[in-house]
Amino acid sequence: MARDLVREYISYLRVEKGLAKNSLSAIKKNEYLKKYYEQVKMRRGHGKAKIALARKYLGIIYSTLTNNWVFEDFNNFVLAE
Repeated sequence: MARDLVREYISYLRVEKGLAKNSLSAIKKNEYLKKYYEQVKMRRGHGKAKIALARKYLGIIYSTLTNNWVFEDFNNFVLAE
């Protein structure tokens, strides 16, 4: 039982770490995400800002998939016609 919980938690941490890395690379190209990251970083610090940014990025991905959006330019959130 406990071993299963540990495995599930480790799996969760791997996903979270991957999202954090991807979202940190996204701030180099997207001003909206960069501004959000900087605001949270000033208030809470780098670690919390990194996780908050990953959650924001995940929300954007979720919205994109559930609404069947297709982006012409994802970095600037321009939808394709």
